[in-house]
Amino acid sequence: MEDQHSDRGPRPKDKLNAVAEEMFDCLGDAFPVCCLSDEFHYFPQIVPPQGVWTGWDNFMPDKIAEVNARLSSAERAIGLISRETEDLDIFADAETLRRMAQTLREQLVWVRFHETQPTFHLTIMCTALAAALGNSDRREWDVRTQTLPSFLTQAQEVLLDMPQLFRDMGLEMIRDIAAWLQSLEMERNELAPVFSAMERFADFLRSARTRSDYLLPPEIVERIVKEHIGCGVGPDEVRNVLMEEIDETERIMGEAGDTLFPGTVWRKAIRRIPLPAFSAGGQLEMYRKEADNLLQHCIACGIVTENISRRSPLRVSALPPYLKAIRAASAYSFTPANASQKGTFYIVPPEGPWSDNREELAEYRMVTAHETYPGHHLLDTRRWHFISPSRRRVESPLFYEGWACFAEELMRETGYFSGPADLLLLANRRHRRAVRGLVDLDLQTGKPARRAAVQILVEAGFAADTAASVVPKYALRPGYQVCYAFGLRRFLDLYHRYGTGDAKRFVEQVLSCGEIGFDLLEKNLHGRSDQS
Repeated sequence: MEDQHSDRGPRPKDKLNAVAEEMFDCLGDAFPVCCLSDEFHYFPQIVPPQGVWTGWDNFMPDKIAEVNARLSSAERAIGLISRETEDLDIFADAETLRRMAQTLREQLVWVRFHETQPTFHLTIMCTALAAALGNSDRREWDVRTQTLPSFLTQAQEVLLDMPQLFRDMGLEMIRDIAAWLQSLEMERNELAPVFSAMERFADFLRSARTRSDYLLPPEIVERIVKEHIGCGVGPDEVRNVLMEEIDETERIMGEAGDTLFPGTVWRKAIRRIPLPAFSAGGQLEMYRKEADNLLQHCIACGIVTENISRRSPLRVSALPPYLKAIRAASAYSFTPANASQKGTFYIVPPEGPWSDNREELAEYRMVTAHETYPGHHLLDTRRWHFISPSRRRVESPLFYEGWACFAEELMRETGYFSGPADLLLLANRRHRRAVRGLVDLDLQTGKPARRAAVQILVEAGFAADTAASVVPKYALRPGYQVCYAFGLRRFLDLYHRYGTGDAKRFVEQVLSCGEIGFDLLEKNLHGRSDQS
């Protein structure tokens, strides 16, 4: 029951909503691009009341100081509300908002990514330009390109502490963006302001002073892993969980590989799994049919309702050229501001013959479950349609990625994935994610060196060029690669304790909470278990 109304003042829920709206207004005004996109996971997702903001994000010191003060004030006010209420839903709302405010404030003030990562500012640029390209109103592109020079000038003023690695990644990203822009079918005068602004920014990066070290202090890395990512434990404990995941998945792969191809080690067995048949409708049609099959299975299991596809349609689309600068692989995107789009599963067609991409193609059913049903699309649909307005705007990386990984295992639990080939592919995906998480954690300590980290990924099955490309990127978002395997382990633990034998009930209980911390989720599941 919600706290009883008192004549002494507004109810906790009303006070919380007022604090939340004031905080969201502040963040939406300061960081309109970050808050309107799902590319920046520490920022809340805020849909403007009227149309799309055309301003650029402001990371100047005076604005950061102002936002820091506003977030600190919101944290204190929300903390008081948490202590006042006895209502579990209001408490979960309050704690989710308080943790989001604290995490973003500490990222801005302690991690200071806007002062060290030119790629961050370039990603904002690409996100805004991509949105403008996707808008039928060409005025948005004109406004964005004419005001871009001032945004990149601001970036030069705040990038005061760049590691050389991050500077070099910025220059590499500029080259990739230039290639993307040149591929667009646009008049030269439409692109001239962008090229000019980027050239000046590149000149700045080339002449800027840099430092050799890119590592954050150990205490901040621990804070990120435990609180910002939401693991609830420090790097050492997370590392132990990842090692357990690696050992477990290697055992599963060994047994499944030997069942499929007796006497064959699992690494070679994976390469022998037959590729899917290429249908007349092409690769996109293959993924669309798989998404439909998964939806029908989930409906039959009661995991989703029959009207979900009408309420929140799913699009399966080839990745448009204008998004290639910010998305390099197949991925899911949900844009609440676009009522007609809802959710899109973007497919990046493989380069070269299918035989060169056989592992990715062999896993296409698992990839589809991860991105669509019952993975990201189901999660975001439930969050934006059924969760309280304040909580729905918050995305937790650990919950978000962990749920999508769990979605694959849930399809195994409910019989959609079965047989040794499916078990081998599922375990291989889990294994790679655990190795990625381990490499991410170890890179934050400087051990192993980047070259050795690349080799670890190669030994886990990554292509050498892919491994060499992604390892430096892990340094930009410390701890994020942990989210997949560690989040999966948390969901599996909760499922085995609260959901085994009743997937329908478990999914409903979890998704009705929004992306809250696992401690809050367990408290909710435990409370409902007692009630039943």
